[in-house]
Amino acid sequence: MRVGAGRGLCSLEFGADLKELLGSTKKINVNFQDPDGFSALHHAALNGNTELITLLLEAQAAVDIKDNKGKAWQGP
Repeated sequence: MRVGAGRGLCSLEFGADLKELLGSTKKINVNFQDPDGFSALHHAALNGNTELITLLLEAQAAVDIKDNKGKAWQGP
C-alpha cells in the first residue's frame, strides 16, 4: 500500500511504503504530530483511509492524542 500526499505529515505522506516502514528495524514514530497537532491517525480518519487506520492501530498508534484545538481522532 502506498500512502500519498496530504498535509505533509512525516515521511509517511511522501509516498513511502507504510508496511515496509513499520516492519523495518528503524523506529517509526506513528504518533508524530504536525504543527496543527494532527497525528497520522487524525489524517487517516479525516481522509477516510480505513486501511491506513488499521495499520496505524496495529502499530500501536495512540488513540488519545489531541490536536491543537483539543480534539482527538474520530474513528470510522
